[in-house]
Amino acid sequence: MFFKPFARCFFIVICWAVFFPLVTHAKEKDMKEIIPETHGLEKICGVWEMTVHNMLNHKEYKYMLHVPPSPDTGVVPSKLIVNGQTVYIRWDFPGGFSEESLLLRRTGGVMEGTFINFAGARGGVSGKLINSCVSADE
Repeated sequence: MFFKPFARCFFIVICWAVFFPLVTHAKEKDMKEIIPETHGLEKICGVWEMTVHNMLNHKEYKYMLHVPPSPDTGVVPSKLIVNGQTVYIRWDFPGGFSEESLLLRRTGGVMEGTFINFAGARGGVSGKLINSCVSADE
């Protein structure tokens, strides 16, 4: 009878000793300055109207994605990488993150994919190009 409560207590102490340093390290990591990383943005240059459907609460959210990102236009993603027809966007903020993985349609001006965040929310993401960049040649 004495062994079961002792075993539970021992298990809790061991778990606390193992996981507490990991949580502390994660908090220290969030304190670092986020330096945006971008690659291959010429393919998606412009202003995109993005729609996110959160499957956790079944709500729709909209935001504007400016490519290339500029702090003057609002929140800047920590990573925005275009590789072929794929687009990866990561948003880091105090206490969490969100990642979007999208595919560009061949017709252009549309990208669709999924997202996941630190809280376990996930769902669909779609973007529509509403204002493309004008090159110096045009």
